[in-house]
Amino acid sequence: MGVFSDRTTWLAETHSVRFELFRHFFVRFFDNEFVTTPGQWRIVAGGAVGILFSLAIVYTPAYYHKYLELNGLEDPAPYARASLTDFLFIILLAMTLVGILTMLQWGSLFPSLRDYLALAALPVRMRDLFLARFGALFCFALLFTLSVTILPSAVLPAVMAGRHGTEVSIQFLALLVSATAAGLFVFFALVSTQGIMLLVIHPKWFSRVSSVVQGSLLTALICALPLIFSVPASERFMTAWPSWAIAAPPLWFLGLQQAIAHSSDPLALVLTRAAFAGLAAAAACAILTYYWTYRRHRIRVLESQSVPSVGLTWPTSWTKYLVRDCRELGVFAFITKTLVRSPHHRLVLTAFLAAALAIVAEGLLGVAWGQRRWDRILESPAMRRVVVSIPLALSLFTCAGLRYLFRLPAELRANWMFRVIAPGNQTAFLKGVEKVYFYWGAISVGVATAPVLVTLLGVTRGLVCSLSCFTFSLILIELILFHLDRVPFTSSYLPGRRPLIETTLRYWIAAVLYIAIPGSIVFSALQSVAWSVGLNLGLISLWQGIRYLRQSGRVTTHLEFEELPEVTVQVLAIDRD
Repeated sequence: MGVFSDRTTWLAETHSVRFELFRHFFVRFFDNEFVTTPGQWRIVAGGAVGILFSLAIVYTPAYYHKYLELNGLEDPAPYARASLTDFLFIILLAMTLVGILTMLQWGSLFPSLRDYLALAALPVRMRDLFLARFGALFCFALLFTLSVTILPSAVLPAVMAGRHGTEVSIQFLALLVSATAAGLFVFFALVSTQGIMLLVIHPKWFSRVSSVVQGSLLTALICALPLIFSVPASERFMTAWPSWAIAAPPLWFLGLQQAIAHSSDPLALVLTRAAFAGLAAAAACAILTYYWTYRRHRIRVLESQSVPSVGLTWPTSWTKYLVRDCRELGVFAFITKTLVRSPHHRLVLTAFLAAALAIVAEGLLGVAWGQRRWDRILESPAMRRVVVSIPLALSLFTCAGLRYLFRLPAELRANWMFRVIAPGNQTAFLKGVEKVYFYWGAISVGVATAPVLVTLLGVTRGLVCSLSCFTFSLILIELILFHLDRVPFTSSYLPGRRPLIETTLRYWIAAVLYIAIPGSIVFSALQSVAWSVGLNLGLISLWQGIRYLRQSGRVTTHLEFEELPEVTVQVLAIDRD
């Protein structure tokens, strides 16, 4: 207790400039400008750790029985192939998760204008600021990488132990080192990418180009997750190292894992050297870009505020034709302009759309992978069923993304404008939010997916399918609007209000109920004209019935501007612990 007390006292004291800057930047990675209550993201981090442990509990028995059978075989070749695919899976998963986290922290990789303005009055040298920022960033990436890799690195070698396996401690060390090195390689590579962009792109264009790069990379990484989870099932392809292995960074670190585990394969040593060279090159490039930019970056950041930004704009001249009531128009324009102008909110919506694309890509690739005749893929019922689910997946995650996004404040202190004029205007404000869901959650998805459905299913079936999926999206919007009681971006946000695993299960259940079941219904109805007409008439009637129930039973007495913890949490005072 005395040691712990002394350590707490030491951390509470003020130390050197670099240490205090390091602590300042490191703590900021765990906070977020969307959250007004400090420490809320620690609750979310605890939920993420709980999900990892839950997955370990689910996967461990399956892997145990798998390797129990493989160790019982006389031929060690199946065991070797299976172990290689599982090691590659852990390495790829670490690389992807670290990449996703880095993209989410994309705006914090280098010091921002807020850092310069906040620290301008302090006797802080620019070199100390950059060293502290880079050190905090590296420690944060290392901590996250270890949190992702240490559990599977301990569990997988333990369940693999047997007659064909290597010593558990050696496999644990080999997998932990290789997966951690792979994650750090991705981290350094992405930091180098932004550093090079800072050097070569004019400040006038940097914000726009950076947003495009961030969104594209985040989408690609999220879409890669289903492919990564299919790697353990591709052990039949691990009979020999491919000729292009030297050009694939994940295989570098797989070779590193094999070399640490005392593999006798000569190519493993070649890949190990490539892994060390790649990691050293990525780290050196990241350090050099930090060194080259720490003199110029402050000037570029300050100059970028005076240079007119070439960013996204929203035409307001024809918005009044979409929404006639001036109060509804004010809310509609406020929400739309916030989405267009705020890169953080666009990033959140991009993540939701990427999740929808990942589900669609998994379905398309899964069906295509099982087809023997590539020229008849589009004619197969399985592929047509996946095509039907495309607008359903996009509408679900678009509406769910908007629902979550609307809880995140834009500039919380400015909500006094809505607080003042909210009395008497609650219904009009919420109708403006309803218009946003209708145009950006239903119309936009329907217009974007209709050409795809017409191309892949034919004109008649494509239009009927598009109408059915559009009506499903309208029903979903009505269900979302049942408990709407706030103007988007004007309320505080507590991410730890509901356990993360509960939120994950909710989205999973919603995906099953909204994508799989309606997709099967629409696909079955497409086989007959009468069934298609009957389905659309039934869906329209159901939508009108739900809409009538919502509008007739809604009594809005006030709008919410302060999100509070659950009642049980307030009673137990957990938020104060």
